[in-house]
Amino acid sequence: MMALFRTRLVGPCLLAALSAGVAPMAAPVVRAEVSGDSERQEYWAKVETRDWAAAAESAETLVGAARTAGEPLALARALTMLGNAQLGAGNLTAAEAAFLEALTLVEHNGRPMSEELLEPLRGLGYTLAEAGRHAEAVVVLERAVKATHRSIGLFDASQETVLKKLADSLLRLGRLYEARQHMAYLMRVGERAYGENDPRRVSVLLSYADWNAATGDMRAARDAYRLAIELVEDVYGSDSPALVEPLCGLAHSYLLELYLGPLGMLEGREPPVVGGANVIAEERPMNPRHLPGEGQRAVERAVQIAEASDPPREDLLLRALLEAGDWHQVKTDTHRALEYYRRAWHVAQTRQAAQAGTYAANARAVLAHPVQIYYPTPPLAARHLGRPPEDVIERYVEVQFTVTSDGSVSDEQVISRDSTRRQAAEALQAIRAARYRPRFVDGEPVDTPGMTRREIFRVRK
Repeated sequence: MMALFRTRLVGPCLLAALSAGVAPMAAPVVRAEVSGDSERQEYWAKVETRDWAAAAESAETLVGAARTAGEPLALARALTMLGNAQLGAGNLTAAEAAFLEALTLVEHNGRPMSEELLEPLRGLGYTLAEAGRHAEAVVVLERAVKATHRSIGLFDASQETVLKKLADSLLRLGRLYEARQHMAYLMRVGERAYGENDPRRVSVLLSYADWNAATGDMRAARDAYRLAIELVEDVYGSDSPALVEPLCGLAHSYLLELYLGPLGMLEGREPPVVGGANVIAEERPMNPRHLPGEGQRAVERAVQIAEASDPPREDLLLRALLEAGDWHQVKTDTHRALEYYRRAWHVAQTRQAAQAGTYAANARAVLAHPVQIYYPTPPLAARHLGRPPEDVIERYVEVQFTVTSDGSVSDEQVISRDSTRRQAAEALQAIRAARYRPRFVDGEPVDTPGMTRREIFRVRK
């Protein structure tokens, strides 16, 4: 729900953000080994720091050496390394070419369904998915899964990223049932590869939970988050930093439900939850001011654990602080929300946070501009989302507004539209109720004028 996604599970609009609320992930690293010298070590050192340009230079050296030596399988491994660096840098055309050449070399010089096929197939599939060519990606990734089963085994743990990427691409194509089958298989892989009570299974549980939360199956998602929490507590104790991610995910699932519910995108609502004076009934959407207590307890516990971590884990603390701020901001508890955001801003500026890498950089970037964390989709905009494009006409309303220093909206006005007056009125009403994580300058929230949002209304022809 961070930077709210406006796409649909089936039909033309597909779910766009499967790591909602979490800092963007780098491209998956395809691990290929090439015999050689210090260039290989230099390559992996650069990959670890995500210096993709330098990693590509090292890989180019290995590619040149393998071409000169006339070693096709060594060349395939070097090309896979090069493709991985190019994928990380966002150079999708070059990455695709490198992975394709590597795949061709293995097909012509290796054994059918050999383990050598896995990395070029995975890299090519990831690249096609990143380019939005999901139909092609599905074909390649399904082949990668089959090659894994035949060359390594049915329940090898290395399938985790492939299965997630395959499910994502199937989802984008509207093939939700197949996508869910692959995610269910991922859970079986985790159980068989690690064992029911092995803490390494937590990463699989979190992948499964995050995916199901983003696609609207809240019951499956929360069951997996709770199981991950129990597993970590049993193995590492109740104050383990490994609890931060599942606790934050559990809390975030309630914020996602606020957004997905009005769009008709909830697959599995939990039974009514009674907590204090609040009863969350299945028939009614959640009220953002009265979110279930489980979520608040989870996110506040995550902050406490991250703060007490020794040695400090700035990446986990930033995640927990931002999640806690968002939770209270959605509830319109502005004072508490801003305190969490201020703390996150200061943590993100520290030297230790900078050394923590990508998450700290993302946190600084996120706090440098407003981020929408709650938006009640206009009822008319939630209609006909599943209909194919040829059956509808799209109308729009573009609204300009200011995000104030407390994360609310002011000065909203329609600046352009081809919609009805009723649609325009609903767009204005929705933006007035929206809540934002405000922009921070020198540790303090500030107003941000001139923000715009275009609301799309789909009308049957």
